[in-house]
Amino acid sequence: MPKEVPYLVLYISEYGGAGQPAVQIIDNRKTFLEMWEEFTGTLETDVPNFNPDTEILIRKDFQSQNTGGSQYIVNSVVRDGNKIIISYSVVHEGLYATDAITNPVMLIKIDKILNPEVDFVLQLNN
Repeated sequence: MPKEVPYLVLYISEYGGAGQPAVQIIDNRKTFLEMWEEFTGTLETDVPNFNPDTEILIRKDFQSQNTGGSQYIVNSVVRDGNKIIISYSVVHEGLYATDAITNPVMLIKIDKILNPEVDFVLQLNN
C-alpha cells in the first residue's frame, strides 16, 4: 500500500544539472561529496548531513532550457514497496529568456530503501 515518507530537499538549482533528463541514486559519501562540491564550488561550509548507512539521495536532472526563473518544488514522496514516486511542481516556469542555458537539478534525501525504483511525476498547477 502506498505510503507518504519523510524527505528533505537538500538542493534545487537552475544550474548544475547534466542538461539531460536523468535520475541517480547516491548511496555513498564519496559520490555525495564530489557532487556537492560540483554544485556549490566548496566543501568548506554548509555540507548537509548524509548517512549512507540509513539514507539515500535521489538526484533529478531536468532537460536544459533557454529560459530562466523556473522554480521547482517537491509536493510529496510516496513509497510503494521499493518504488518511490516523487510528485513535483514547476512554479514561475521560464520567466525570462536568457543567453545562458539553464540545467535544473534537485537533490532529495530519504530513508534508505534497497534497490529503489524512482519515478518523478509532474503535478500541474490549476
